[in-house]
Amino acid sequence: MIDKIKRIVEPVVQDFNAELVDVTLKGAKRNYILIVFVDRIGGVTIEDCTKISRQLSTKQELDDLLGNNYRLEVSSPGMDRPLKTPQDFKRNVGRFLEIEFEDKAGLHKLKGNLKKADEKLITLEDKNGAHDVPIHSIIKAIQGIKW
Repeated sequence: MIDKIKRIVEPVVQDFNAELVDVTLKGAKRNYILIVFVDRIGGVTIEDCTKISRQLSTKQELDDLLGNNYRLEVSSPGMDRPLKTPQDFKRNVGRFLEIEFEDKAGLHKLKGNLKKADEKLITLEDKNGAHDVPIHSIIKAIQGIKW
């Protein structure tokens, strides 16, 4: 059912120049909570989420799948959502990240500003300089708070 929902939701999100990050469906029949996570480079605003939500609430296809009593929530992924895909990293260029990665020398932790990201590699800059980290070696990555 999630794939069907994504096919309905994604074009609406794209109409607002945003990207569908994830869809979560909680609850049970007649009591579903549909949570749609959207983002774009530079971030989305509450106003963006509201507009997308209003547009999605008019989609009869969602009513047909979920019934008329579902609750719809549209939000940005939030700081605590792990970054996993190259697109996740691209959206977060310029932000402060905390990552754990593994290479031949072992497990490493880095905190710094994400300077660039492509399909295979990110560049994180801390007080010691720039560090290139292959995405496939990253075990955990989240937005951090710079103190």
